[in-house]
This record gives sequence, structure tokens and C-alpha cells, in this order.
Amino acid sequence: MLEETGYTSDNIELVLEAIDNPTKDTNKIYYYFAKNVKQVAAQDLDETENIEILKIPLHEVEKMLMNGDIHVTGSVALCLLVLRKLGL
Repeated sequence: MLEETGYTSDNIELVLEAIDNPTKDTNKIYYYFAKNVKQVAAQDLDETENIEILKIPLHEVEKMLMNGDIHVTGSVALCLLVLRKLGL
């Protein structure tokens, strides 16, 4: 998280361990939720990486999901799981 975003947290929780497509993949995907994140450095990206940091208020995330603004399956799943976990 630190290298890609410049943020860190002392409160990171595993939300889900999953397999994206068990008919063709054997790798596992681990979804984490970090609370109380703090920016402590600049991004340190590899030359092939292009990661944009967006700060979205939690109350807007569900609307973005429903509008299709967040459309990568893993991101959609993680957002829905975290919103449910937070009772939102």
C-alpha cells in the first residue's frame, strides 16, 4: 500500500480471501480494508504503473457503484463488502 499510494495504516483488516476464476486460475486474491490511513510519503511507482489516488467520501461510494463509476469486479466486491461491514 505504501509504495503504490504513499499511505499507511496501523489498522488493516483482511476482508476476504477469494479466487477470481477457479476454472482457469489457481491464485488467491486477498482483499483488505485499512482504517485511519495517513499519507506519509509520495507514491513510488514502477515505470509501467499508473495509479491515481481518489479520495471519495464513504457516503458516495454506493452511488458510484450503482452508476457504474466503479466497474472492476474486485473493486465492486470489496466496496460492497466494506460498506456492509460498516453498516452503510
